[in-house]
Amino acid sequence: MVSISPATLAFAKQLVGTSSAAKIVTVTNTGNQGFNLSNASISAGFTQTNNCFSVAAGSSCQVQISFTPAKAGPASGTLTLTENGYPSTLTVALTGTGTNYGLSANPNAIMLAPGSSGTSTITVAPIGGFSGIVSLTCHVPSGKGISCSMTPASVTLAGNKSAISTLKVAVSAKTPAATYSITVSGTANGVSRSTSVKLTVN
Repeated sequence: MVSISPATLAFAKQLVGTSSAAKIVTVTNTGNQGFNLSNASISAGFTQTNNCFSVAAGSSCQVQISFTPAKAGPASGTLTLTENGYPSTLTVALTGTGTNYGLSANPNAIMLAPGSSGTSTITVAPIGGFSGIVSLTCHVPSGKGISCSMTPASVTLAGNKSAISTLKVAVSAKTPAATYSITVSGTANGVSRSTSVKLTVN
């Protein structure tokens, strides 16, 4: 007889674009003959590393499963192993929650005269209960006499509460009159999100 344990796996909240630490399920062959898997499949959003394609009688093997959400929100899936003994199909129910975060700017457009400065409030909002530190940077066109800064340079999100940072943009007296794009980027756990502010100098 062949069994799989546990029958369910629940993963903690995971940031979209990252992978969780692997959880392990064990396949045990308590019969008197070996078996070979004919197929191993897993639902989207989960990945497997499987060394159970051939298991001798009285032996066991492990399947490592990770959660890699593609979008925020609850996720569910199934690991399915099909083999040549009884039962013919082994399954493990999988659940997890994907989280994310986003950036927005208010105002998203600034008009400045040469030699002046202005600000925009950057809101960093959690999605799906994301918690973590988001580092913030701003990027301006080079060689135009434009500078920017973020205060604070990082924010901490916890649950459903947003955080804010102030983008300050300054232009020199020699900045050419034109429209520019200022990009604000956030990075958490190696995953980046961004928003932009239109700068008009006249």
